Amino acid sequence: MLLERDAATLLRRSTATVKRLRLARKLGYYKRRPVLISRQQLEQFVATSKLIRVQKLGRPAIDLAANVEPRPFRLLTIEEASKAFDLPAAEIRIWCATGRLPYLAGATTYVDEADLRDLGKGRLFYAKGEPELGSLEARGKERGEMIDRIQKLARAKLRKRRIARDIARLKTR
Repeated sequence: MLLERDAATLLRRSTATVKRLRLARKLGYYKRRPVLISRQQLEQFVATSKLIRVQKLGRPAIDLAANVEPRPFRLLTIEEASKAFDLPAAEIRIWCATGRLPYLAGATTYVDEADLRDLGKGRLFYAKGEPELGSLEARGKERGEMIDRIQKLARAKLRKRRIARDIARLKTR
């Protein structure tokens, strides 16, 4: 059992935020003086928040049973996670924005350390038919997307050159 301020420390939120979540019935608690919150209720809140965040992005979560069940958590900011896992912060932000990595939104974005580990093992939140990270299929898909981007840029440059050439022709007339 945790006090409200201890729960706020684990969630990395203010005690006022925890009180608001508690009174809005988003976070379970025991009605006593002082108010007590169990670890299971905190884990349930974090798991539900991550699931809602992924579903809002429109990405179906395949491994729901393994990844969204209440489990012990350790929340990290994106900068802390990038240092701890030796990853670029931009990559973690992209994973969050695309729904690959569930996160807790707020003034500061928090990710669960266990979710980052699972993502590194290629077991977290994949759309149906999407290849696992690091597989040959995934590399081929990334390569194809990169080629498409390069071709799009080349077409844009060609268009600009043609327009500039047409303008030059018109000026010489």
